[in-house]
Amino acid sequence: MRQRKLWRKALLGAALSVWMTSMAWAAPTVNWQTQNFSAMPAVETGEKDTLLFSDSPEYVTQSGILASGTIQGQGRVYFYHVNNTGTDQKIAVVMQNTGKGPATVQIQREIMATPSTDYFAVGSQLSRKELEMPATSTTPWRRPVQEARSFQAAGYQLPDTWVPAQTNVTPGVIGYTDATPVQTDKKKDKNKKATSQVATPQLPGIGGYALTLAPGAQTTIFKALNTVDVQQDELFSGLIDFYSNEPVGIKVLMMPKNADPMTYAQIATPLSMDDVALRGTYFGARRQLQVTQTYDPADGGAFIELGNDREDPFLMGRDELSNQNLTDKGNYGVSYQVVMHTEGTDKYDVFFNPQGGSYAGSFMLSDGLTNTIYNVPNNGNESLGDGTIYDTQYLGTYQAGHDLVISFMPAGASNLPIKFLFYPAQAAKLATSTVAAPKTQLPVTATSETSTSHSTSAVQAENHALSQESAEALKKLQAQSAAWSQAAAAVAPGMVPTVAQNQPGTVDIALPSASTASPAQGLGITISVPTAKATSVSTAKTEGKQKKESQKKENKSDNKQVTTSTSTTVSTTASPSTSQASQANTPFSQEIPVTKEGE
Repeated sequence: MRQRKLWRKALLGAALSVWMTSMAWAAPTVNWQTQNFSAMPAVETGEKDTLLFSDSPEYVTQSGILASGTIQGQGRVYFYHVNNTGTDQKIAVVMQNTGKGPATVQIQREIMATPSTDYFAVGSQLSRKELEMPATSTTPWRRPVQEARSFQAAGYQLPDTWVPAQTNVTPGVIGYTDATPVQTDKKKDKNKKATSQVATPQLPGIGGYALTLAPGAQTTIFKALNTVDVQQDELFSGLIDFYSNEPVGIKVLMMPKNADPMTYAQIATPLSMDDVALRGTYFGARRQLQVTQTYDPADGGAFIELGNDREDPFLMGRDELSNQNLTDKGNYGVSYQVVMHTEGTDKYDVFFNPQGGSYAGSFMLSDGLTNTIYNVPNNGNESLGDGTIYDTQYLGTYQAGHDLVISFMPAGASNLPIKFLFYPAQAAKLATSTVAAPKTQLPVTATSETSTSHSTSAVQAENHALSQESAEALKKLQAQSAAWSQAAAAVAPGMVPTVAQNQPGTVDIALPSASTASPAQGLGITISVPTAKATSVSTAKTEGKQKKESQKKENKSDNKQVTTSTSTTVSTTASPSTSQASQANTPFSQEIPVTKEGE
């Protein structure tokens, strides 16, 4: 009988170890209603390439020409349509050389989403493929047409000289994940600087062919579209990236599924736009923005907002079919590259926050060491932000001191504007202690750091990093976590452990039995894990604005990053600052004063 109780204790202790570990590594959360975030406008600093946008009529009631435009140089065709004709249809893209000489056309990328009545799924899938299957544009960045408007909306004076936003990070696909950053060999990467380059791989099967058209000649491109049936009420979306040395006229068609595209193109008539009027030819298929301030996690929370038609203005273009000037409301079909410089020694968490309504799409975050694609949402829901502006999703944690580049294309069916929130890394997600099965001693190390809030008292933080021995023990326990969890559930289902630190240097875990709510009267299991006592914490005081800067320097000199043999970095979280420094660095010119509107 006694042996059976010991067996139960061992199983429950092991199960608790796994439970504690999973709880310790829960994803960070943030609430921007209660936490302070300072605005960091992102101004438009570069644009290039031409976009033919085909989205009006969005709900197509008859076959015909959906969009038409002329492109020379680097170009993109982006289509987004719902079949509402009552019969099966297909989409085709026809290209004609309208120049005087032979047109050499390089098709660089052809991607499409699967037609579906789930419109968020279609928009999200194409958004993700656009990141997974990159096509690099070699044309130079140009000064944006709406540059002055962008700077004015951000509250900055327009610089006298112009250069595209500079970064040493080259976005590309190294790894793919839905929730957490790509794991790298930290021993190999820890001395790598922010200037490291990331090569963009050449992926097969997404285009990559050339064709030559004599003057006046025409052909279909993206021939795979000819095999895709679009049924009633299904949304179909895709894009083509190409380069042509001569002007080429492009028609996007919807036609009966058995029709021949080249024959049908000769008889098809243009369709009228709907009220949204999202079609036409626009310059700026690729857009670069620069965050106007350098972000330091020690300053607290901050955010950037995109797709707001203020600092990030909507493209202006012209519809050749109706001869109207139009606006791409939402910049759909545009590939974004948002550059943010960071400084300091702390880590920071990145969150996504939709502001215009439901959103479902993907984003790539690149810091020069990893390129990670994040899906939004990542919990199986259809979208994020339905009926609220307060939904957030954790994307990843990054080390300050490296440029951060956010790459994405606004997802079809989703709403804008959107925000990216930055917040000092939450120490709660790091393991503060490790609990193993009974009789297993897991030594840990500890350190302390000074974390200063805007009050008269200092905040003491005690963080414990995992040692190599702890990591190895945990690895063994986690390998058997499923079996332990099942056994624990069978022995004492519904048990909730309690955690207390009754003595300095120990963590006491009490496991109640199913028959009593008192840990002391339960199974009587107390697991103590020795922990090192934190060193003393220096005290800092805030006594007015005149001491703020000197205190900040003092705190930075006291703070340290602690890395164990398992490369687990532990840092404390400073309370958020209510405002950014007025003399924040800008990427434009040292002589340019920070001038807000109305000043």
